[in-house]
Amino acid sequence: GLSTLTAAIRGACVRSLRALRIDQLDLYLMHWPPADDDMLILAWRAMEMLVADGLVKSIGVANYSRRRLQLLIDRAGDAANQDKSPENSLVSSVPMAPAVNQVEAHPGFRNDALIAFCKARGVHVTAYCPLGGAPSRTVKASSGGLLSSLRVVESAS
Repeated sequence: GLSTLTAAIRGACVRSLRALRIDQLDLYLMHWPPADDDMLILAWRAMEMLVADGLVKSIGVANYSRRRLQLLIDRAGDAANQDKSPENSLVSSVPMAPAVNQVEAHPGFRNDALIAFCKARGVHVTAYCPLGGAPSRTVKASSGGLLSSLRVVESAS
């Protein structure tokens, strides 16, 4: 349930804080959405509580599709208009949409549609492997990667 999930997410955050020897993170990401939409919403509520408790300043996600992002954005909007009674405080204490969606984006896979979707909804996009780091589904390892791509080399000149 929510209390077990909240404890697990909070515990992971606290372990990160201790390992880094700091009191608060600027940004904490939920990596890969749960397969079940109900579990996604429960996990997101737990992330929101990290902000409410002052452990993190902002929360975000990684590898989320438009559909999954929209679930969280809609939930934040719906929760902002909910009853603020004490029994409903966990749901409505700090409803928020993700601040960031970290996704694969680079010259070989621009991910324009998802980036436009995020921009229109105020979700910042951070690219992982922006210059191709590990081989992706769009850049073959045998090609030498993006750093040897003609498009990238010409842009850097």
